[in-house]
Amino acid sequence: MRSFLGTCRCLGILFWLLPFGLFAAPKPRDVVAEVDGHPITVEEVQKKLAGLRVARPESKPDELKREALNEIITERLVKIKAPSIPVEQDSAFMRRADYMLAQVATREVFNREVISVVSVSDSEVTERYRQRPQDYQMLAWARASHILIAPVKDTLLLTARQKETGWWADSEPKARVIADSLYRLIRSGFSFDSLARHWSQDMVSGVKGGDLGRFSPGQMVPEFDSVVFSQEVGSVSPPVKTRFGYHLIKVTHRQEKETAPLHDSLWQEIHKQLLNEKMIRRSFVFLDSLQQAAGVRFNEKVLEMSDSALQAQKIWAVVSRPGDTVWSDRFGSQLVMARPIAPRAVDRDFKIELLKEAITPFLMRRAVADMKINETEAYLARKEQLFLNEKMDRLMKESRIEYNPTPDEVETYYQTHKSEFRTAESLSVHVQQMVFKTRAEADRAFHELEAGADFVLLARKYFKGDSDIAQEAFDLGFISYPAMPQDFFAVAETLTVGTISRPVKTEWGYHLLRVLARRPDLSLEEARPKITAAIRKSKQEEHRQRWEASLREGHRISIRERVLKGIKYDPPRTGSSGQP
Repeated sequence: MRSFLGTCRCLGILFWLLPFGLFAAPKPRDVVAEVDGHPITVEEVQKKLAGLRVARPESKPDELKREALNEIITERLVKIKAPSIPVEQDSAFMRRADYMLAQVATREVFNREVISVVSVSDSEVTERYRQRPQDYQMLAWARASHILIAPVKDTLLLTARQKETGWWADSEPKARVIADSLYRLIRSGFSFDSLARHWSQDMVSGVKGGDLGRFSPGQMVPEFDSVVFSQEVGSVSPPVKTRFGYHLIKVTHRQEKETAPLHDSLWQEIHKQLLNEKMIRRSFVFLDSLQQAAGVRFNEKVLEMSDSALQAQKIWAVVSRPGDTVWSDRFGSQLVMARPIAPRAVDRDFKIELLKEAITPFLMRRAVADMKINETEAYLARKEQLFLNEKMDRLMKESRIEYNPTPDEVETYYQTHKSEFRTAESLSVHVQQMVFKTRAEADRAFHELEAGADFVLLARKYFKGDSDIAQEAFDLGFISYPAMPQDFFAVAETLTVGTISRPVKTEWGYHLLRVLARRPDLSLEEARPKITAAIRKSKQEEHRQRWEASLREGHRISIRERVLKGIKYDPPRTGSSGQP
């Protein structure tokens, strides 16, 4: 009997332990909740958590997991309810939708009539490259080193060897003499790199043996450029004068202008160029075919009228056989806008081109209808998604309100939350301190202060040459509770301005505090912006909760708490807190 009871007790303990400790962690595809029978997986919650935990790293894991799940539930309910939101009677939206769907349909027309029928072969790419090599030129470039000698007035600009020997120029003639001397040394066999390191007054390149790196024509001053791109590679020039001083120039590499090799990147560039050219030509051919098929005619009388006369009347400017019409008043307005940016004279040909552009949208709509593009699955899916997005946006807008609190609400909030404002704002105090490792050291300093020692001088006495922490700790400026240890701030907030505390122990050591100033209580006017924001946030949250509650009415929502609790959560790491 005793053995049986013991076995039951063990089984009971295991029964209670299993839900909390012995179940395996939930897998990504495990269901954590259902909305009207539609599952929400662990993976979905984890993705939502990734964004929430970055935005609010201080929130508790269980709170964030619950919030992530609630957001997903709300999104599901919005999708369920959105189709019932009426938008078809909204003429403004229907005009926008019609325009966007026309763009979708027009792109499909061009896909079929232009893009799908245009191609570029490998041989065409190769032929373009062969015929127009001048379009694919690589810029010439060179790599050179130099030694710069220039007259200086500030000895800080001299090299160590120049200061040591006194061999430097205070005038242009002397700079030329030194440059000539260095040139003769190089000609006699001295190392250019070594002389550059010791004598060049271009400190940046000097430490690299005078190396200026790689550059193209025009990047250097003209006098320098002309030498680099003309003298023999490997040779050193006599002194060359520029506005910077005298240069001895050694060209180490040079690449003349040449045609770039037909590698993959250039091949792709030429292929894209040819494809664009073909698509443009094909587009004009296609549009011309539409105009011919529609029997487009231009009103010669309109082509001779002035802009003002066109805008004052409404007669046809261009018309198609099926009845598509562009009227003179609209055409006149287009002409007025086009004139300032017209690439050429606004003559008859230009006006005809403008009229062709004006009637093209009508012709494209007919092409869309003829091709039955608005009956394709892709078009209908895009239309359905467009309407659904609008309905969801409208439904989500119902969750937000713009609330402006009344003066009485602000006053009431201020009176009922004064302690919060005092904690956050008015009890900020300007504090100076000393920190000691032992109580005995702190007591000794305190007795010196009682005897009349100056706080600042004494702080410097004890902190001089100490760690960075001690140097920063002397004057803390204005502080408040969230940034300081509670024991530390409890003394600071009650200390009379100008007085010094007895040693205060914290995890950092023993502190002596002196309060220099205390901020006054925050007035109603000073607090008004924060109060207004707080009331708005509260009202918005209340409204959101009511909206979510109404959204959930009539729906079956089930949550598997054990799975939700077991979802892995990795809060972002934060830096360790500093010490006072």
